[in-house]
Amino acid sequence: FNEHLTTHFGYTKKELLGQNINAMMPNNIAEKHDELLKNFLDTKQTDVFSKERLVWPMHKNGYIVPSYIVIKMSHNFDN
Repeated sequence: FNEHLTTHFGYTKKELLGQNINAMMPNNIAEKHDELLKNFLDTKQTDVFSKERLVWPMHKNGYIVPSYIVIKMSHNFDN
């Protein structure tokens, strides 16, 4: 868990753990995210990884906080 989420976005760790990342997105963006995630799971295309992207997470109070992220692939070594 990234502690900056509580500082910058007002959510507690308990509010976000186990939740879909969509919990921090406006509805129209959350729907598009679900489509993109499904496409990735269906095609395994990895063009979204390791690229800086502008995203629009929502502060707990409802304000949009433009932010940049980089998504990195992580391997599950338990299986």
